[in-house]
Amino acid sequence: MRVIAESLVALVFTVVLTIVGVALFEAGGGGDPGEAVDSAWRLIGTGAGIAFTLWTIMLVIGNIATRRRGWAAHVVLGFGTALLAALVNVGVVVLIALVAPSEDSWVYAIAAVATLVAFLIAALLSLLLTHLVVVRRRPVAAEAASEIAPVEASA
Repeated sequence: MRVIAESLVALVFTVVLTIVGVALFEAGGGGDPGEAVDSAWRLIGTGAGIAFTLWTIMLVIGNIATRRRGWAAHVVLGFGTALLAALVNVGVVVLIALVAPSEDSWVYAIAAVATLVAFLIAALLSLLLTHLVVVRRRPVAAEAASEIAPVEASA
């Protein structure tokens, strides 16, 4: 249950930070902040939806596989899977732009890549925040020497 909770916390932080990042980027161009948040929400759903879906699955599996390791293993594996999911998403977006060329297909591809950059930055920040601040792991106690040493036979 703890693994699912860790994954859910990291995903929620990532979604929120990605929305904030894309909205700040859009509002920086002189747009309305409220409209930028609404537009960011829609752009993330269409431009990075594949990455979020793949990353959710890979993050849960990775957290299960590294549940007995430290925070660094979680962050490295989590960011590696986010990078892999983003690369798959870029491949799909570029393939769509190549197969169905139109005036807007490459604009959409560039917007999707910008959204994925925000997703990767948000994923790294959320993994660090989750594993260093929210979910603090207790250090694993070393086994006692008597359990490791062979038992001597009594004569």
